[in-house]
Amino acid sequence: MLDTGAYWSVLRRDLAQAQGLKMGTTLYFDLYDLTGDKLKNMTTADVKLGALGYGETEFAVGNPIEGSSMDKDGGLIGHNMLAKIDLEIDNAGRTVTFFSQDHCKGAGVHWADEAVTLNFKKKPAHAPLGTKLKKVDKNQIDMPIVAADMDGETVSILFDTGATYTSIDLAHAKRKCGIGTDTPGVVPFGKIYTANGNAVDAYKYTFKSLTISGIKFENVPVVLGDMNDESKVLLGMNELKKLRLFFAFKDGMIHITAAGAGRSPQ
Repeated sequence: MLDTGAYWSVLRRDLAQAQGLKMGTTLYFDLYDLTGDKLKNMTTADVKLGALGYGETEFAVGNPIEGSSMDKDGGLIGHNMLAKIDLEIDNAGRTVTFFSQDHCKGAGVHWADEAVTLNFKKKPAHAPLGTKLKKVDKNQIDMPIVAADMDGETVSILFDTGATYTSIDLAHAKRKCGIGTDTPGVVPFGKIYTANGNAVDAYKYTFKSLTISGIKFENVPVVLGDMNDESKVLLGMNELKKLRLFFAFKDGMIHITAAGAGRSPQ
């Protein structure tokens, strides 16, 4: 899975074992898999995506989802890999394309004359202790979080291709939009796992509008729960599928058009 909402890449345990990969226990941050289990092992593998060679790449090792097959669900590609490339997602064409980051800033949209460009925050260059020379950490990870308007309220939203549904932290929804579990229109949605590995009660509510720099989604179904996520709101594939996107991770930009832009009528 290509997951722009994942901090780190993950490989399923049985696939790592089948490939004979050595697994260590050097995990220097907390990560959880989709079953809610904490990831305790790391491994490295020589990775190649199409013609793009990554070389030795670090993965967290996780348990597979019950019933999933190794050939269709081998793991996910997170930001430790994505930060080194530019990424085009053509939802209408059902393709993804990886590009080198060696190009002029702002380049990327080759399929249309116009596009909406969003900027997401990147950590500034800093001077290491004992020097005045500022530099950017080549391994830093900056998540694609931008400002949006949700039923008239400003929120921070993460573009998350690993999320099926758009979601919002329940406390954040109450504080920003006045939406709680007792709000008319809010219905139970079962349980979901959060980034912290907790299974929480979830609810569903349809927001009238979600606007991101002039891009407007109407009647947006949103999952609510105690997410405790940094961005508070995740834009999932239920809405992202309507767009064609170019992520310029090095530049801190997302270029967007409608999914069908630049395509000849059938």
